[in-house]
Amino acid sequence: MSKLFSLSAIDIDLDNGTPRNTNFTQPDENGCWSYKLDLMFLLDGSGSLNTLDFENSIDFVKQISATFDLRQTKIGIMQFSHWFRNRVTSRQDYLKTEIRLGQYASHIRFNLAADKIRHHGYTTYTARAINQALRVDLAGSERFSDPCTKKAIVIVTDGPATDSTILLANANAARRQNVVLFAVGVRRHAITQLQQIASGNIGSNERVYTAQDFIGLHELVPVVRDDLHNLLSDGTTFLASAP
Repeated sequence: MSKLFSLSAIDIDLDNGTPRNTNFTQPDENGCWSYKLDLMFLLDGSGSLNTLDFENSIDFVKQISATFDLRQTKIGIMQFSHWFRNRVTSRQDYLKTEIRLGQYASHIRFNLAADKIRHHGYTTYTARAINQALRVDLAGSERFSDPCTKKAIVIVTDGPATDSTILLANANAARRQNVVLFAVGVRRHAITQLQQIASGNIGSNERVYTAQDFIGLHELVPVVRDDLHNLLSDGTTFLASAP
């Protein structure tokens, strides 16, 4: 049986890749007949990863992105590692937007650009990365204040945040701007920090996903993919998740 996911005004059949036109059966409270999505992936580029680990993170992004229509869904990638206290945002070389939000509407071009990203090394300033993704990448979209555009950040990290003292505050700041956060922890992840990122509620594993190693990220693709696609549903248009 084919599995359908709403992509704004387009559905993608995950079994055969066929686009299908669709809208909600009725508008939501904001008058939206469908939703679009602005999505930033934040990838840990710290020194605890090796090159193969980082390449597996890129593959994880590519596999999820392949299920979206990039003409409707804008996707960007930031690599984060170190943050310099005495530098302005434009000079934070290790909080780097590798692919700008919506830069590519072609999967081929998106994948080629993603494959060219090179691993940084250094530390893990997760909170600073969330703040920059909110204030620069997402806020820079012309759709940022559009109630018919959903906003999401997916963080992939393999260890505790260097700036853990401001992690919850920065995640909450994103939530106040209606950004939905997803936390993917690999290997040495700190579960309470993942929970702070994803929902702000210690003990809740909503939108928290874990893998024992970076090769295991591919096993998380279906569930993260489905949860992202379900942001575009009005509660009646999506079908059961693909196996």
